[in-house]
Amino acid sequence: MFAVVAGIGVMTYIDILPVILMDGRVILVGLAAAYGGITFGICAGALVSEKLQKTVKKTASKGLEHKKNLSNASPKFFKIFHKSPICMGITTIDEGKFIDVNENFIRITGYTREETIGTTSSDLGFISVDDRNHLKQLLTTQGEVNALEVVFHKKDGSIFYGLYSGVIITFEGKPQLLSITEDITKRKLAELELIKKQKNEQELRIRLEALWKIASMGNETLKTICDYALAEIENITHSPYAYIGFLNHDESEMTLYSISPEVMIECNVTDNPIKFPVKTAGFWSKSIKKKAPLIINDYAAKHEEKSGLPEGHVRIKRFLSVPTVGKDGIELITVVANKPDEYTKEDVKQIEALITNVMILIHQKKAEHERKELEKQLQQLQKVEAIGSLAGGIAHDFNNILFPIIGYAEMLVEDFPQDSQYKESVNEILIGARRAKDLVKQILTFSRQTDQKVRPLKPDLIIKEVIKLIRSTIPTSIKIKKEIDPDCLMILADPTQIHQVAMNLITNAYHAIQDSRGTLTIKLKNSEKTDLFHEKFIPCGKPFVEPFIWLSVSDTGTGMDKMTLEKIFDPYFTTKSKGKGTGIGLSVVQGIVKSCKGEIKVTSSPGEGSTFDVYIPALKQRFISDPQAEKLIHARGNERILLVDDEHQVLRLEKTMLERLGYKVETQDSSLKAVELISANPDRFDLVITDMTMPDMTGDLLAHKIMDTIPGFPVIICTGFSEQISPEKARSIGVKGLLFKPIIKSKFTETIRSVLDESK
Repeated sequence: MFAVVAGIGVMTYIDILPVILMDGRVILVGLAAAYGGITFGICAGALVSEKLQKTVKKTASKGLEHKKNLSNASPKFFKIFHKSPICMGITTIDEGKFIDVNENFIRITGYTREETIGTTSSDLGFISVDDRNHLKQLLTTQGEVNALEVVFHKKDGSIFYGLYSGVIITFEGKPQLLSITEDITKRKLAELELIKKQKNEQELRIRLEALWKIASMGNETLKTICDYALAEIENITHSPYAYIGFLNHDESEMTLYSISPEVMIECNVTDNPIKFPVKTAGFWSKSIKKKAPLIINDYAAKHEEKSGLPEGHVRIKRFLSVPTVGKDGIELITVVANKPDEYTKEDVKQIEALITNVMILIHQKKAEHERKELEKQLQQLQKVEAIGSLAGGIAHDFNNILFPIIGYAEMLVEDFPQDSQYKESVNEILIGARRAKDLVKQILTFSRQTDQKVRPLKPDLIIKEVIKLIRSTIPTSIKIKKEIDPDCLMILADPTQIHQVAMNLITNAYHAIQDSRGTLTIKLKNSEKTDLFHEKFIPCGKPFVEPFIWLSVSDTGTGMDKMTLEKIFDPYFTTKSKGKGTGIGLSVVQGIVKSCKGEIKVTSSPGEGSTFDVYIPALKQRFISDPQAEKLIHARGNERILLVDDEHQVLRLEKTMLERLGYKVETQDSSLKAVELISANPDRFDLVITDMTMPDMTGDLLAHKIMDTIPGFPVIICTGFSEQISPEKARSIGVKGLLFKPIIKSKFTETIRSVLDESK
């Protein structure tokens, strides 16, 4: 049965009308009012008892002469029907056309009686077709509808919520439907508002829990953080599909760190993270261009710039794309799809709130990572600085040791007859000593304490020397395959730097093979050798206009993956174990190659080894050996020279060299005594040659003292290594010459002769 009551309070019946239903049952319909003057309403109670039914039927049979036509039977019914404050109507069963409606129906719906009579509720749009069919089914199966909540539409398009009850009655001799609807809009809106509030509170609680969880994930990886955030975003927005993608600095490429498992399964995605260019992306890329959220709630409809979906993509019904904009542009984008109902700005707010906290954590982790990297780099720089300081001291002492070896060996070569059996042995001593001199120079270059001097050189000679030097350190299980072109073109470079490039690349190749058996291949060729060379080795797609030389170092080692290749030239990045590498070798190599206006390229894949290709522009002229270039000419003289050095071995060597060339030489191992000697007799000497680093007084201060006594007096400074003197500083204080130990005899005598001649 049904019950419709308007208002609140104790009900009092004013009039009661018995209604006989189709199945013979009797129902009482009454006009009622509640105490306190609250609104009138229709009240239909439970079925009356069988005894009362018989009485009603008997009375009805007599009083109504067995007529079931209600319009003829009881004017009181229509008084109740039309004056009731509850919405009432009578419709046909089969078609649902309105036969009659009461004044409250007209007031609530906004339709006139003329618009309503003869039409159906579906025609008016008063009730949806689905709801009407549902009501009809209930009436067919149950014979009545009791207090069913239905949404009704007014003429102006607004809605109201009604509590509907319906019963089949006989009207005008036919079965008709009596509909009674109570307007419960205010109550329903209050309920919906309460539900919304509870939902918002629940979502707020979920979001706060998610934010708290994210804030505590400082030690987790970026992927773990993003995976958790994605799951919460799916939960909050009720979206089955979602992903989070990070953009690179120019917003041209996106890396997906987190993707819904359903998307990965349906799209057959196995790689994670995934990288792809933004220009090939779908609809969501428009939010990147506009730097604003994009909501599409009907993906099937036509949209401007719609590019469609690739084959195998999940079917999209609706989606939401939310970019996160940082100070340097868009940092990431969050995309959700296929929410059961429409996406709204509230979904945007939910995503932005969650992702903002994710970005705070990411920025904190990035700052912490950068801080640690800076600390690591600072430690490495301090190590290099310490090595540099140590290298400077080693260089000074080592060059003082080498100077006598080279000097006496050169004099022995001069003294031995051309056919002497010892001459070749002494020449080997000179070669070894000069190589040691270059080694000291390499140490100073590495520690950045000496300038690089470029000159034309033959790279094949340097590569052969490096291979010879490193062969003894490589296990015999590793085969070295050499393809060195002896007719290689010359290049303009610092020989020490080219030596460093070759040494680094070959050492890295050896370490890549490690302790296993393998092959290390070293190639050096000209660009003009073969057309195949031109096709294969055009660096970075920008061919050199001039010819170039190609150095290739390959190994059959472990190889590198794509991510390692992207970082291989980064300073302090290394794949070697602790103690085997600092991570600065390849970055230095790249810097040297770039300074030679060249290019370096690496190709590698896991398990297939690596190949480093170096391209350096070559000089067009070829190396021509000049027999006269090897001839040493030592300028002679008879001037008076004072030698000042705290190393007695050096003093003896220099004195012997110069006296053999006719000079008159005196020596002094104290700079203070040298000043006293010159001050006492300013005309005693024509030239002073002093060491730079000495106790009591350095060479530059000694030069100052001498020139204070004798303005313009010629002074030459010799140094094994010193940060306190450079050619520029020497010229600025009036020093006529600066020589670096170990000094070659020809350079030594040439400088002396030049300074003396200029001073005359």
